[in-house]
Amino acid sequence: MHGSAAGGDLSVGASGRYDAVGYRLLGTEARAVQDSEAIYDGSFAAAAVFTRWRRLVGPVVLDLGLRWDALHYRSINGLTGGGALADTHRLLSPKIGARYLIGGNFAIAASLS
Repeated sequence: MHGSAAGGDLSVGASGRYDAVGYRLLGTEARAVQDSEAIYDGSFAAAAVFTRWRRLVGPVVLDLGLRWDALHYRSINGLTGGGALADTHRLLSPKIGARYLIGGNFAIAASLS
């Protein structure tokens, strides 16, 4: 979503991702499988929401943003039969920036996140 008003431009959005993977390492002899040396199944999930506000004040463009991410990892060892190893991380990332428009196609920018 993106909006524009006298108070500046506001953008809001969201993203998501999910990946799953399996890994097998098999011992072979004469191309015949003898045993399993490693069996792993894993997954990764991520979700994020973000917002950004930008406003032109004279020759300076002010830029403020905030992003929140949630990341989840999970792994299962198929040989040991133990429980899954899993962890979730949540991150909040503020962002601030300014750009001074020198003229033509030139600007000086500074940002911190």
